[in-house]
Amino acid sequence: MRVLTFVLIAFFFASCKVVSTNKGSSNQPTDKKEFTQQFHQGLRAKMSGQLEEAINFFNKASQLSPNEDAPHFALAQCYLMKNDVQNAAISTKKAAELDPLNTWYLQELAYMYKELNDQENASKIYKQLLKLQPNKAEWLFEYASLLENTGKISEAIEMLTKTENEIGINTSISIRKFYLYLKLKNEKEALQTIEKAKQKFPKDARLIATEIDYYFETKQDDKAFQTMELLVKADPSNGNAHKLLGDYYFRSNQREKGIQEFVLAIKCDLTLDDRMKMAIQLFDINASNEIMEDLVNYITEVFPDNAKSYTFKGDFLQRIDKKQEALLAYKKALEYDKSKYLIWQEVLLLDYELKNFTELQLNALSCLELFPTVANVYLMAGLASNQLKKYDEAIELVTNGIDFVKPNDPLLAEFHGQLGEAYFGKKEIGKARDNYEAALDLDPKNIILKNNFAYRLAFYKNDLSLATRLINEVVGLNSSSKFKDTQGYVFFQDGKYADALAIFLTIYTDQADNMLTEHLGDAYFKTGDKKNALTYWKKAAELGSTNKSLNLKIEKTEYYEPNY
Repeated sequence: MRVLTFVLIAFFFASCKVVSTNKGSSNQPTDKKEFTQQFHQGLRAKMSGQLEEAINFFNKASQLSPNEDAPHFALAQCYLMKNDVQNAAISTKKAAELDPLNTWYLQELAYMYKELNDQENASKIYKQLLKLQPNKAEWLFEYASLLENTGKISEAIEMLTKTENEIGINTSISIRKFYLYLKLKNEKEALQTIEKAKQKFPKDARLIATEIDYYFETKQDDKAFQTMELLVKADPSNGNAHKLLGDYYFRSNQREKGIQEFVLAIKCDLTLDDRMKMAIQLFDINASNEIMEDLVNYITEVFPDNAKSYTFKGDFLQRIDKKQEALLAYKKALEYDKSKYLIWQEVLLLDYELKNFTELQLNALSCLELFPTVANVYLMAGLASNQLKKYDEAIELVTNGIDFVKPNDPLLAEFHGQLGEAYFGKKEIGKARDNYEAALDLDPKNIILKNNFAYRLAFYKNDLSLATRLINEVVGLNSSSKFKDTQGYVFFQDGKYADALAIFLTIYTDQADNMLTEHLGDAYFKTGDKKNALTYWKKAAELGSTNKSLNLKIEKTEYYEPNY
């Protein structure tokens, strides 16, 4: 609803007459003092927000002096404050009938008819207003809208032209006239209207865009292209012009030219959102890393205090596999806006990928303060706690998070998997197995869960036949080195050292991690090759093994059970 200017009401009633000056009125109030008293009591009630009392006072005042317009207009204001447009219109109409030369009453009545979608009566009021002030631009413009809505296109154009005669050529009005002429299928007048406006505003992108859209819609692509190129030449700093030209190039499969224009547009004076939309489009079409890096640096330099700048930087750095730098960019984004969960998600995932488990736990807990119902955050916090051997914390976090997981959701299996890990860590094997089995019941095809369950069973030498079956199922589906390493470890724990050695040798490379390297050393030792065992144990130590027994193995050239 159009909000009427209540702040003017006090001024209006302070300055208006209490008794109407309508000429020829013979029905003056019999008790002017009582009328004045009722009217001013109504004003005081209205100003204090007691609308029902105010309405009663104004009704009494109007009954005491039926030819007074002021009480009726005051009633209209009270009804508007109650959002009762229907009664407000009735009261305003009565006020206007009593004082037909009062343009304020008529204008408010016209607005109310518009709110009530009574376009016919609204049009009548504007006609009446324009008889009183034929050249008032605001009324001409509003009347044109009503004419357009009722299908009187030619008359609407005439009103808009009169409006321009009063205020001068205006971009919005010219564009509106352009489309009205097109409705009349008068393309010549439509284009002439735009050209006339362009003579006054040659660099106005809205006018150019309107013309370009028309050319595209009428299959005049060459003219559209020429118009865009002229605009860019006339105003090379016009970001919207470069964007329009870039859009054209992309539509016509001229990818490199489109990229070039978007880069130029991004470096013009546009809003961050407009620049980001184009930058993201360039990102999505895989513009070269050189171009994207230049844009990332430019955007963060121009908008150094905005989360969107650093989020975009993080996305790019992830694309070129600079995860640590990407993590720093996302954390910088959070300094400016902590309310975006998607930024937190990227931080948590990168903490996990980079094995920053202390940071992962801290960041997940901070995230939970803002998003306490997001199940994934509980899972990440629990996972981090497990990695830090804070098993009781892990159990508490994961148990709390389960409440926010939908039944039968595969995510629920991951929660039970982390509970299994925590209970294995606490050496409560029965509870650990129960949770891993519950996880596999929920998601029987999850090879990660099967691999982890098999590894834990092997580590604690608990039900090695089940561990063997699980890992064989996994390797049958995916023979990656990670899963083959677990298979070799299961064989090793089952005393099948030669089989374990054979598996480790097939997957070992110079890029192997400390775990596989140590496993290979263990298998060499158990098969009688102490020299190679010592070699690979030392390599495992250099690679950062966390096995507290490893130094003892190296020192004594003896095998000791792992101690993590």
